[in-house]
Amino acid sequence: MMFHLFHCHMRVTVILLLSCFSCKAFTISSTRSSLLSHAVEQQQRLYDRRRLGMSICRMGSLTIRISKNDINNINNMVTDDEPYEIKPPIPSCSIVIREATEGDIPIMAKILTDGFHRETTNFFTYPVMRLDTFINQTFRFSDRIGARYGTFVACHATADGKVVGCCEVDDALTKGEIDPAPRPYMCNLAVDKEFRRMGVAGALVLNSERVVRTEYERSLLHLRMREGNQAAFDLYVGLGYRVQSKYVNAKDETVLLMAKTLDPVE
Repeated sequence: MMFHLFHCHMRVTVILLLSCFSCKAFTISSTRSSLLSHAVEQQQRLYDRRRLGMSICRMGSLTIRISKNDINNINNMVTDDEPYEIKPPIPSCSIVIREATEGDIPIMAKILTDGFHRETTNFFTYPVMRLDTFINQTFRFSDRIGARYGTFVACHATADGKVVGCCEVDDALTKGEIDPAPRPYMCNLAVDKEFRRMGVAGALVLNSERVVRTEYERSLLHLRMREGNQAAFDLYVGLGYRVQSKYVNAKDETVLLMAKTLDPVE
């Protein structure tokens, strides 16, 4: 009986918390709607300025189709004295990468929450974390979008365009960040658990490099990752990234700063 009462009490508490956050999200959405609309207009204008050699889909979004031939040029990115074997990601499914829109934020929030917080949340805290991620992405979409910042999603070309992964590329000036990463910086790379180990993450990385090299005209791309994530480490090393430094964050996690020198534009 006591357990049943406790369980009911916890469910009511979670519902109240979610209601509170939902009200907050609605308020944010209402007060920032004009900013979001302006951001979407900015993004559409940005599409017209990009020259990345990408195909245009019917919605007018830039896309890049990743195939085996697109990754053959990375076979010589690691010097002979490096102890790691290059294993370029070959997508086992047809992937289309495009810039994210406001409508992609809910599924991006789910993918990011599953990728970064699933193991540290439970039945009660997961919905709150997912909603917090959604709110954070809404702010980022409206505040940070521009010529030096991009959010990209990977879509399954044969599954009704389902979004199966996402990442961000940031070369904008920092805005009050604590211990900001060097720019340009790739972050928030995550893939739907049903589509992992299919080359989706590698396709997103290659697209980020294309943006940094061709549009931003920069020759170095940085990223951060938690030490111990062997799958991610093997992916980045296989693509030519190397550890520059590491530090311990506020959660007592060891974080690696990795970087890669990009080939010049031909």
